[in-house]
Amino acid sequence: PQPAEPAAFPSAIILSAAGQAHAADKSWNLGFGNWNTAANWLAPGVPAPADNVFIGNTGAAANSFVTLNVNSTVASMAITDGMVLNTENARMFVTGDTMISGRNESNNVIWPSRIQVRNGPNFAYDYVTDNLTLTDEAGIDMIGGGLEVNGLLLVNSGAAIWGEGVIRLTSDAEVAMRLDGTLDPGVEGLTINQVGNGRIDLDGTFPGDSIINITSAMGDHTAFASLTINGDQLRDSFDDSFWV
Repeated sequence: PQPAEPAAFPSAIILSAAGQAHAADKSWNLGFGNWNTAANWLAPGVPAPADNVFIGNTGAAANSFVTLNVNSTVASMAITDGMVLNTENARMFVTGDTMISGRNESNNVIWPSRIQVRNGPNFAYDYVTDNLTLTDEAGIDMIGGGLEVNGLLLVNSGAAIWGEGVIRLTSDAEVAMRLDGTLDPGVEGLTINQVGNGRIDLDGTFPGDSIINITSAMGDHTAFASLTINGDQLRDSFDDSFWV
C-alpha cells in the first residue's frame, strides 16, 4: 500500500510557532525622536504588531517625547520614567494592554509619564487599547484627540486624565472605567461615552479618593471647562465631590 499523506496538523503547529517567534520586546533607546526610526529601538527595528513596547526602561529614555510619525500596531505598551508618547497625526492601536506609570522632576519641570492624544485628521480614535492603567502620578493628556478603551480604564490614586477630547468605553464587563485619581477637563470640553454595557465608577474605590476638577477657564473668561458623560447610569451612587 502507498504510505499515507502526512497530517496537516503538525505543520499548523510549526507555522504557529514560527509566527510567535517573530514577537519581540522593543525598548525605546533615545531621548527625543521619531517612532519610525529603526535605530531608536533596542533591539533595532521599528516595533511590529506582535511586539511588546517599553518606553522609559533604558538609561537613554527619560523626560523626553517620542513622536508617533506613522500609524502603528503593537501587542502591548508600557510608558515610564517621565517619557511621553505624542500621537501627532498618526494612530496607535494596542491589541493588548497599556500601562503608564511614574513621573520625574528635573530643573523644576515635572515630567509625568503620559500619552498625548492629539487629533489626527483621519481617525475618530487616535489611541486604541484593551486595558489602560494609569498609576503613580502618570497621566493621559487629551489634546483634542480620541481615546478608545476596550477593556478597563483604571485611573489610580495620584494619576490623572486632563484636557479636551473624547474617550470611548466599549467594555461589556461590569466596570468599564474606575476613577480613583483626577479627571481635569479643559476649556474645549472632555466627553466620555459609555457605548458597551460596562459602567463608569466615577467615585472610585473609597469615598474621597477621586477628584473631578472642572475649574479651568480662559484668562479673559470667554471659555470654561466642561465635562460630558454619556451612558445608561453610573456603576454606583456618586459620593465624592466636584470642583467647579
